[in-house]
Amino acid sequence: MRILLFHGVVPDSYTDLPPKHMTESRFREVLDTLDDVFACKDIDIDNLPTGTAITFDDGYWNNYEIAWPILKEYGFPWTIFLTTGFIGTDRVIWTDKLRALLADPPDDVYDIISRWHKGYSELPDFDYDPMLSKFMTWDQVEIMNNDPMVDFGAHTVNHVSCGQVPDGVCETEIWGSLVKLHKEGLLTDPPLFAFPEGQPLDINGHAENTLEDFARNQRIEFAFAATKDWTSPNRYRLPREMIC
Repeated sequence: MRILLFHGVVPDSYTDLPPKHMTESRFREVLDTLDDVFACKDIDIDNLPTGTAITFDDGYWNNYEIAWPILKEYGFPWTIFLTTGFIGTDRVIWTDKLRALLADPPDDVYDIISRWHKGYSELPDFDYDPMLSKFMTWDQVEIMNNDPMVDFGAHTVNHVSCGQVPDGVCETEIWGSLVKLHKEGLLTDPPLFAFPEGQPLDINGHAENTLEDFARNQRIEFAFAATKDWTSPNRYRLPREMIC
C-alpha cells in the first residue's frame, strides 16, 4: 500500500516552486503511473489493501481550481485534509509566510523568526501569490463534496504541530477540526484525520489518545502521518509519501 501526499498543483507557467506545489504536467506524470487507486475511507486497518491512495493536505484553492479537474479526468478517488480555520478566510499558513520572508530576508530576519518562534509576535505579511497561498472557500468545498470521488478529512484548525503544543491546545485543535467537518456535513465513515507536518516530533501519545477518545463516539479507525517510514507504523500514524 502506498499513500501519496500532495499539497498543491499549479499551471505549467510557474517555475521555481516551493516543494509542496507541483506543476500540472508533473502531476499528470505521477497520475499516469497509477492504476489501482483506492479511497482512504476504504482502508481496512486489519487487512491493508494493495494499490495507492491520493491525499492532499491543507485545502489550497488550487486543489479546487487545478487538481480537481485533472483528477476527474482520471476518475481517481482522493481525500483532502482541511485546515478548517483557514478555509474561507484570507489567512496565510505559517510555512508560506516563512518562505516569503526568507525569499528576500531583511537585516533583522533572525530576530523576527526568533520572536515568532517564542510566541512573542506573528510573522510579517507580504504580497502573496493566491495560486500558492490562498485557501478554498466553504462554498467550493460544498461543491466538491457533491463529487463522490472526493472525500474530506480533518487537519486541525490552525495547522499546529500536535506534538509540540500543550495538551489542551492539541485537544482543541483536533476536536475543533473534526467537529467543524461534522457541522458542514463532510465527515466520512469512518472520519479521517491527518497530522500537520506529520513527522515523529509532531505526533505524541497525547495526540493519539485524543483521537482514541474521539473514536469512542465517532469511530476514527486510523490517522495519517507525513513520513513514508513503514518500519513501525500504527493505526494513528499511517505513513504517507510526499510527492514533489
